Amino acid sequence: TFHAHVELVHAWRLPIELADGLTLLDPTVITDSRRAAEKQLQTSAAELGITATKFLEGDADLAVVDYAQKTWADLVVTGTRGRTGLAHVFLGSIAERIVRTCDVPVLSVPHGTVVASDAVIAPKHILVPVDLEAGSAQILDDALALAAVAHGRVSAVHAWEMPFYFAAGSELAAEAERQENKRFEDWVRGAVRGKHVHVERISRNG
Repeated sequence: TFHAHVELVHAWRLPIELADGLTLLDPTVITDSRRAAEKQLQTSAAELGITATKFLEGDADLAVVDYAQKTWADLVVTGTRGRTGLAHVFLGSIAERIVRTCDVPVLSVPHGTVVASDAVIAPKHILVPVDLEAGSAQILDDALALAAVAHGRVSAVHAWEMPFYFAAGSELAAEAERQENKRFEDWVRGAVRGKHVHVERISRNG
């Protein structure tokens, strides 16, 4: 869609069961593991029709973020296996850590997502969570630029929390909601001032 250069990147590290520090490894074991990973990267690239690859070493999230920033990448696309429960608590998510630490926009694609071979990136409805701070205005700007290319629509979503001591349905609760919605409306107006765009407003208490 954007006539972009695509590079397939893989970060390798010695498998943890081999790197426990208790076993003196034969150097060939390390070499063979590394070569197998490099071969798998090249095989995957060939299957996808991608000619540019980069083999990195180290923790996946750190290596990918560092490489993306060094090469001035415009977008990082990463898969996610969607671990839950204890697996997520102890292992975390590489995709989540990349999203949290990368200065480059990240597109996270859930495992099992099926994409047609002729598909193009053309999101028709983009949700932008905003916290009414300056940083959110830049994110909203980026979403509007993408929507313009994809001919899509943008919704700004603002979640706010009602003070626990305001009884539901009370005048105080109604006034708090009115003020929060006005603050949201004023913020969106300021964020898109001078632009001929429409942003849907979605405000939720919770």
